[in-house]
Amino acid sequence: MERRDEIVRAAYRCIGRNGLPGLRMRDVAAEAGVNIATVHYHLTDKTALIRAVVEHAHDTFREATAPPADTAPDRRLRVHLTRVFDVLRARPELGRVLAELALHAERDTAVAAIVAAAERRWLTALRAMLPPGPDATARCRLLLLTIKGACLPTAPRAARDARRALLRTVDLWYPG
Repeated sequence: MERRDEIVRAAYRCIGRNGLPGLRMRDVAAEAGVNIATVHYHLTDKTALIRAVVEHAHDTFREATAPPADTAPDRRLRVHLTRVFDVLRARPELGRVLAELALHAERDTAVAAIVAAAERRWLTALRAMLPPGPDATARCRLLLLTIKGACLPTAPRAARDARRALLRTVDLWYPG
């Protein structure tokens, strides 16, 4: 699996640099230091490669933003969201790749299905951090949309403002 992981990380870097429309299997092979046949052996087509990159990006994001197990239940969401913005600031390529995938999903149904599956897993995780309530799902969707918006290529100040606004909103929703 190590070779496959190298190829996926190479594709991730290529998407971060050139966008999804610029993703070429030959470029990924060159970036990974393998031949094109090796890329096709591990990931049979571009859709499989994109699926693997989405999983890699979301796994990276999830691992970096999960609140520690000993976080008090009423603090889990705030800790998670703080970590989300910390990761986006520290690893701008992750935000670029996630934004590129989300934007491309609007034009490509295969990518849309891949991204939607990953986002459903994240919504489930967010939902578990919220107190029960009839509007919890809507709140999770709002959080997700705000975070996705913060990943779009904008000035650093806009991302900072989004972080502040999102955390203030969470504090209003769940004081304490």
